[in-house]
Amino acid sequence: SSGAIGRAGFEAMAEVVAELAIDAEHVVFGHTHRRGGPEASRGTALWNAGSWVHAPGLLGESAGVSPYWPGTLCLVSDEGEPELRHLLDDRTREELAEG
Repeated sequence: SSGAIGRAGFEAMAEVVAELAIDAEHVVFGHTHRRGGPEASRGTALWNAGSWVHAPGLLGESAGVSPYWPGTLCLVSDEGEPELRHLLDDRTREELAEG
């Protein structure tokens, strides 16, 4: 299910952070298709930029109901938390399919 895919992505990244002994307040990753964050794991906030690949099987009807909507980037500045920006949220499913 799409929910299981999302949970698995965050769980896998939490394991990578633990296994590599990454000591960071924030870790940004992507490619799991599910955007979101922060998800707390052992004192580290995990931020997932998702994917820029159009995956119609994972999409909901709109960006507002689908964490699998493509087009998210993560801004990281010298201060404060990372910030997810959703650049394609104004597009429809049909517009995404057109490429």
